[in-house]
Amino acid sequence: GQNGQPGNDGQDGDDGNDGQDGTDGDDGDDGGTALLDILAEPAGANCPNGGVAIFRGLDENDDGQLQEGERDGDAEYICNGAAPVREGDAIVANQDDADALDGVDRIEGDLIVIGADIVDLDLRDLTAVEGNIEISSNPGLEGIDLGGLTRVNGSVDIDDNLGLTDLRLGDLSFVDGYFHLGWAPQLDDVRLGALAHVGDAFIVSTGSDAALPATLLPSFVGQDAYIGDNNGLLTFSIVDGSFVGGDFALNANPGLVIARVLDALFVGLDLYVTNNGALNPASADNFAANADVGFDTIIGNNGQ
Repeated sequence: GQNGQPGNDGQDGDDGNDGQDGTDGDDGDDGGTALLDILAEPAGANCPNGGVAIFRGLDENDDGQLQEGERDGDAEYICNGAAPVREGDAIVANQDDADALDGVDRIEGDLIVIGADIVDLDLRDLTAVEGNIEISSNPGLEGIDLGGLTRVNGSVDIDDNLGLTDLRLGDLSFVDGYFHLGWAPQLDDVRLGALAHVGDAFIVSTGSDAALPATLLPSFVGQDAYIGDNNGLLTFSIVDGSFVGGDFALNANPGLVIARVLDALFVGLDLYVTNNGALNPASADNFAANADVGFDTIIGNNGQ
């Protein structure tokens, strides 16, 4: 007859015992040391106010430094916050007022320090002043640090600071108004050498022994220029060319021994080379002969 239907499967039996562990495989190669490379990031598209760029990667050649070819992907950026701005005028009457400006990048009005009870004016983070700077008649003021300042859209007047010994204006390149560095008989250290454009008059008359840079005259002075009564000016040179729209006087610098024009000097009105006690008259004559002067040249009472 026909075969019957298959019966149901029986229940599964108990699992058997695990077999013995196999032999361990060989150790893999050591991985590279993870490194970071942290670089300063200038102000730009990645960080509007600057910051740092961080690169990650493995030290594949074991030299302890993350080389450019070892970087894993693009940089991560940590950016500085917006630079502080002081709205309106900044009036400094004492040290607390000065300290309150610490870290300020720009002043939208004037910076005024007149008759202040202050010893040090440290505003090295300041890069621009939209108005004027007046720092005058501060008998106790010993140091002015405006080393980060690059532009003043008004005028600069630093005068009658009888105890001033240290002045830093080394990055200042543009003054739209006049520039006046006046009486500071104790001045010893001056950082001033980048000034290229002064829209109005340019006056440096410190009455001090401070060494002044030989290339003191800006490339452009819109009106008169006066460099006089500076005991520490030993050499004066026109190296990259200078234009003075009005009169130019090199007067009463007792230590001046060298004055020379190595590039074009144009003086719109009169040129004065006078009363420089150590300057050889032949050197004064040669200086004037190499200048293009619009009207009169006055040379006299220089050294022997």
